[in-house]
Amino acid sequence: MDRLHAKAVERFQHKPHASVIKSPTLPAREHLGALLGDRKLDYIYVDASHQYESVLDDLMFYDSLLGLDGMLQLNDCCHSPAGVRQNLGVLEATLTFMKMADFMPVMITNTDWSDILLVRRKSGIDQVLDKIVEINDVTYVEVPSQLLGALHVKQGKRTNLSFR
Repeated sequence: MDRLHAKAVERFQHKPHASVIKSPTLPAREHLGALLGDRKLDYIYVDASHQYESVLDDLMFYDSLLGLDGMLQLNDCCHSPAGVRQNLGVLEATLTFMKMADFMPVMITNTDWSDILLVRRKSGIDQVLDKIVEINDVTYVEVPSQLLGALHVKQGKRTNLSFR
């Protein structure tokens, strides 16, 4: 993890509007709140505790820091054989959060440690993302958000997402 953190710091060190915060949750929140002031964020990547209550608490906090067209990306938002002991509450907390805060999923990666991208239902960012996918000729499948709770990873010759 230290190597990945160093790589992230190196990647963003010359970006004046980017900050990398490596800290336990509560001090990180205080630091982030002080850093932002009244400004809002466009994108937040969450990879922290995987316990339901912690994930939901993080999402509710980060929702208050996110701009109208902002995006939340969550790591390990799936049930998979490889992640069965780690990904204990991310998907369930995400489902609760989407109901409470009116967010919807727009993309999910197809891996054992799937990331999911959430946007506000009232934002126009989902249309922008649709255009990006369309002009880049990316193969994709649209999945209704109602099926997200059934998401799990199936292992075969390759990793696949399943909704049964």
